[in-house]
Amino acid sequence: MRVRLWTAVRPRVFPFPGSGVALLAPALAAAAALAALLLLALTGYVTAAGYQVRSLERARAAQERSLQQLAADVASLRSLARAEQEAKARWNMAPPQQVLHVAVEVAPAAALTPSERAPWGSGRP
Repeated sequence: MRVRLWTAVRPRVFPFPGSGVALLAPALAAAAALAALLLLALTGYVTAAGYQVRSLERARAAQERSLQQLAADVASLRSLARAEQEAKARWNMAPPQQVLHVAVEVAPAAALTPSERAPWGSGRP
């Protein structure tokens, strides 16, 4: 039979092994890793949003150019010279040979009441 002269003392078991400093280092490392991941995700989001903003700005500029071109087309189509040219070319129209002025004996529109100006002639809608 062997006799042990000394026995090993079992350390006390705490709910969290080690001291507070031993727990602090991994917690700080985990927090730093989470912060780095958050920063990386936000950087990617901001970069993607920047590309989208630039793309939308280019599309808006193209739409504005198109709008300006359409406004110029409308202005050219409204010109009297172009209307006269189209009338002559497309419909074989010509300026009138004789101008006839006719005098009409009617009261001005401002002197008529709304019911008299109505196309049905009565005050009923």
